[in-house]
Amino acid sequence: MFMKRYKQLIRLHTGATRLALTIAGLGYAGTTPVEGIDPAVVPGDDFFTYANGAWLKATEIPADRSVYGTGSIVAELNLQRVAKLIEQAAQGSVPIDAQSRAIGDFYSSYMDEAAIEKRGIAPLEGTLRRIAAITNRKMLARALGESLRSDVDVLNNTEVHTPNLFGVWIAADLNDPTRYVPFLVQGGLVMPDRDYYVDPSPGMAEIRKQYEAHIAALLRLARIPDAGAKATRIADLEHRIAEKHWSRADTEQVAKANNPWKRADFERRAPGLDWEAFFTAAHLNQVSDFIVWQPSALQGLSALVASEELDTWKDWLRLHALEHAADTLPKAFVDEEFSFHGKVLTGAVELRPRWKRAVDATNAALGEAVGRLYAAKYFPPSEKARVEAMVRTLITAFGARIDRLEWMSPQTRGKAKAKLSTLKVSVGYPDKWRDYSGLKIVRGDAFGNAERSELFEYRRVVRRHRTLRALVGAGRLLSFCGRIRPAGRSVQPVQTVSGPGGQRKADVEREHRRPGGDLSGPRCLSAITQRDRAPARVRVYCRSIVLSQLCAELAYEVSRAGFAQASYHRRTRPRPVPGSHCAQRGRVVCGLRRETGPVSLPGTGRSRPHLVTRWLKIACSASTRDHR
Repeated sequence: MFMKRYKQLIRLHTGATRLALTIAGLGYAGTTPVEGIDPAVVPGDDFFTYANGAWLKATEIPADRSVYGTGSIVAELNLQRVAKLIEQAAQGSVPIDAQSRAIGDFYSSYMDEAAIEKRGIAPLEGTLRRIAAITNRKMLARALGESLRSDVDVLNNTEVHTPNLFGVWIAADLNDPTRYVPFLVQGGLVMPDRDYYVDPSPGMAEIRKQYEAHIAALLRLARIPDAGAKATRIADLEHRIAEKHWSRADTEQVAKANNPWKRADFERRAPGLDWEAFFTAAHLNQVSDFIVWQPSALQGLSALVASEELDTWKDWLRLHALEHAADTLPKAFVDEEFSFHGKVLTGAVELRPRWKRAVDATNAALGEAVGRLYAAKYFPPSEKARVEAMVRTLITAFGARIDRLEWMSPQTRGKAKAKLSTLKVSVGYPDKWRDYSGLKIVRGDAFGNAERSELFEYRRVVRRHRTLRALVGAGRLLSFCGRIRPAGRSVQPVQTVSGPGGQRKADVEREHRRPGGDLSGPRCLSAITQRDRAPARVRVYCRSIVLSQLCAELAYEVSRAGFAQASYHRRTRPRPVPGSHCAQRGRVVCGLRRETGPVSLPGTGRSRPHLVTRWLKIACSASTRDHR
């Protein structure tokens, strides 16, 4: 009865009160829920203070934090555990592999303050030279495109702030969830929100004054001349950018923000920015469809690129480069960043220890590699299997409940059970860990490591747009080598690879043509992955635009099979010759071609040739030549 009343009470209160109830129910370190209550407060007058008042009076916020609660306590415990694992990797006291070495090198480089001080601003000089070389709007657009990163998430984490002119989030299209599209989001501001720039209140006005002083201080540390005047111009530009921004309330209205644009729409609907140069530099030039989250803001920012002085934009780029790199620059830059972003914006009075910031940076760069170490230590396979067994039991029980629902017709019950069968539950960590072998981590290069890791993640996300296809209601990828029915056509994939250690062609075809036959991508490519999997580089060529999506899926499945690199090319190539070379060392080339045949026209007794796709063939060969 108590729990029932407790849940009813939660539903009746606002979000803030719900949070208070949750915190009161969980308790805090060293405090039981009852001890946290302030009995002097009447619950009906102020339930938050009643539930938490005693704890609030007795608890002091740590000097390096602006907020504190159960989440902070758990995060601190987790941080200490992760730090110990990372330090062991840095010292070589754990079994060393390439990813553990990368973790140790990244962390050690970030912690080596003496080396960072010695190098000074030299790591950033290449970026500053490229900015100085900008002489026209096309070059400006290219620089803005190069800065684009996947640093926003408008739905899951509601992270909508990016200091870059735009942010991109690549996810399932809200209007067609069978495909992935880039979502473009407004950006360009250093401070967290437009209100910091346009709110007329005295408090915000004071923050703006301190922000301009902060800009000037950073420019002076970088030995950029005329820092004061440039700081004023940069602050004015960001104020104009903020005026174009949507408010947070508008941004959170999904129906209002869901605006599909074709690639060709940008020049016509948002003139000013050289979109061709921008998208090419951002590696999005082959994308045909976008979701523009705040259309009027994008139009306004594009117009500002054309209307504002080129030199002002160059100064803006310099500031943002300094802001972005400050953590890996000398201590003077770190202290200046904290004096504004920490003290002024959040109220923190003490900079977080270097080791904590190093752990956060390592996690951001090599998150799944660090997670792999953590799982091995604190969540072994036996525990994962135990939880997965529990989840399977829950799903079975759910199915049994569906069977007992009297109001469901047999047809509806069948559809419900079919939906339940598509449920995929991931527990603890992924079945296949992310591969960081393409990320270059250099011990002693803190700045370069941070830059390369960020670019590595962005390119990984962009590749996802090119190679993944979401399935409606399934939440998982469709294996390329299974039975597929694109656009209503009956397609039967046939693997034509044979070679040492692999299945013979007839065996694979027999497997596919038996009822219910289904081979996963990694298995159907077993012939070419039998030997030398790591050195192989796969290029998937598509001989038909109609099959381009399937080619992209094949490239993804090949990469999952263990190859170091797999790429998809939508253009015609000579048909590779299948044969016994598939398992040899060298470059493996896969070509996809469509086999067609006549189809009978009902009621006519006639047939039309080349109308229906009967099956797909994958032909593979290996060569030391580059087939570009």
